[in-house]
Amino acid sequence: MKSLADFDPLYQENIVHLPKEDRIEYCENYMNKITNLLAKSGHYMDSNLKQKLQEMIDAAKQEILSLKNKIAGTETEYI
Repeated sequence: MKSLADFDPLYQENIVHLPKEDRIEYCENYMNKITNLLAKSGHYMDSNLKQKLQEMIDAAKQEILSLKNKIAGTETEYI
């Protein structure tokens, strides 16, 4: 599975340096934008694009989970 940084250069180069709470908020907004895009325009998209967008949502969800685990102290951070 690809990480959010694989999909989003802004996240990879800049957002990763922000506090974890801000990174979670960014990921949530990222997911919401893609979800809204799929809801509004999904019927115009081919299945490959829909799949890629779903992978982006999944990567953001995984990043949120990872960050929450780091906040809770259940995972070591490597950046």
